Amino acid sequence: MSQRIEQGDLLAMPEAASKTQRLPTNGMNKATVERRYGAPARKDSAVGDPPISVWYYDDFKVFFEYQLVLHSVSELRKPTVYAPPQ
Repeated sequence: MSQRIEQGDLLAMPEAASKTQRLPTNGMNKATVERRYGAPARKDSAVGDPPISVWYYDDFKVFFEYQLVLHSVSELRKPTVYAPPQ
């Protein structure tokens, strides 16, 4: 009996953010974020009511409401594609 080899789909998975990466926490103020994480690569001006602004770092974004952190979000990295050996 011969075995039949099947081709499957490729599986692309984003790299997980480092488990040791500490993001700014809710309620932290802008001065503390900048002191701990350095100057962001970019700062978007506040829009809306209440005013929401965004700071962009290499691996994450920080959303502020007024002067306080509302959310911090890790950026996904380029996915790694896994394929069976040829």
